Amino acid sequence: MRQSLIDMKRVLIEFIRIAASSLLIAIAVNIFFSQHSLAPGGLTGLAIIISNFLQLPTSLVTLSITGPLLICSAIFLGRGFGIKVLFAALMSPFLISQVPHLSIPYITDNIYVCAVLGACCVGTAIGNCLQVGAATGGTDTLSLLIQKVLKGVPLRVIMFCIDGSIILFSGLLTKNLMTSILSGGSLLTIITIVSFMTKNTSEGGITNG
Repeated sequence: MRQSLIDMKRVLIEFIRIAASSLLIAIAVNIFFSQHSLAPGGLTGLAIIISNFLQLPTSLVTLSITGPLLICSAIFLGRGFGIKVLFAALMSPFLISQVPHLSIPYITDNIYVCAVLGACCVGTAIGNCLQVGAATGGTDTLSLLIQKVLKGVPLRVIMFCIDGSIILFSGLLTKNLMTSILSGGSLLTIITIVSFMTKNTSEGGITNG
C-alpha cells in the first residue's frame, strides 16, 4: 500500500512537470517566437516545409506526422513513455491557445532577447520532460526514436541535425536570412540546455524512473 502511494505520487509529479514543460513551450511560442517569426526547428516547421512541397494544408501534414510518431514512441520507447508523450502533445497546443500574446516593453520588441529567452524556455521544457522519461511530442521524440537505431549517437547531435535541417529549408523557403540565423542561434541554446539537464540520465536523455 505504501509503495503504491509512493508510485502514485511519483507519477503525479511527473505529469505536473510535463504540464509545466508544455506551459513553457506555450510561453516561448506566443510571447517570444511568434512575434518575430522565429522557428528553431520543430514539427511545425517540418510540416510547413512538407506542405509547401506537397501543396497540402499544414494542419493535415502536422497530424499525419504526429499520429505515427506517437504510435511509434509507444511501440519502441515503451507504453509509459507513449502515454506521457501523448499527454504532452495534447497539453502543448491547448496551452498555446490559452497563453496570451503579451507585449513586454524592452523585451518582446527586441528580436535578440526573444531568441534567447524563447530558447531558454524550450530547452528547459525538453530537458525537464526527458528527466521524467518523456518528451514534448516534437522533434525530440523523433530524435529519441532515431537514437534507438543509431545507438551511441548523442541525442544532441540527432536533434541538431533534424532541427538544423528544418531551419535551413525554412530559410530557403522564406528567404529571410536574419530570421534563420537567429533561429539557428536559438536551436544551439536549446540543445546546450538540454545537454546540461540530461548529462546524468540514461539512454542519452530518457530516465527510467
